Amino acid sequence: MLNLAAGLDTRPYRLPLAPTLRWVEVDFPDVIAYKQSKLAGERAACGLEQIGVDLTTRRAGARCSRRSAARHGRC
Repeated sequence: MLNLAAGLDTRPYRLPLAPTLRWVEVDFPDVIAYKQSKLAGERAACGLEQIGVDLTTRRAGARCSRRSAARHGRC
């Protein structure tokens, strides 16, 4: 599951998701940092990866896509 502009979405923490599900959240670095600080003591129900990047720039969007493809074998 790829969640662009994830904001303060907490579905990986509050829904009964399969532990094998891979959830990737992408948002501005400061939003990701804030969210991580607020949820520091919580555990996601599935595999969670959080990427802080400004997707409004073309270069950052391409870099994020390449990173995701390299890790997961697809975009």
